[in-house]
Amino acid sequence: MSVWKKSHCHKLKNDIDDCRKQLQETRLGSSDEDQVHMFELTKRMQKLLSQAADYWRHHAKTHWYKDGDRNTKFSHASASARKKVNRITSLDEDA
Repeated sequence: MSVWKKSHCHKLKNDIDDCRKQLQETRLGSSDEDQVHMFELTKRMQKLLSQAADYWRHHAKTHWYKDGDRNTKFSHASASARKKVNRITSLDEDA
């Protein structure tokens, strides 16, 4: 699984970089064929960026899959830690 993750993530990053380079090269052209190619590249770039966003959104939540998201000691400790970090203890009235 980790081998797949590494190859998939790097492949996705490389695909995004390649698509970005092709878009820059195509922007310099002014023919109708270049405009059609640019539209296709733009659609491909949107799809790749969406896949990357999905990957990172799922990757950010992997600790819940490993450690559990049920009513456990871990989830209570995580919520307590977030509450402690997000608490506002005082406001400055400098203005």
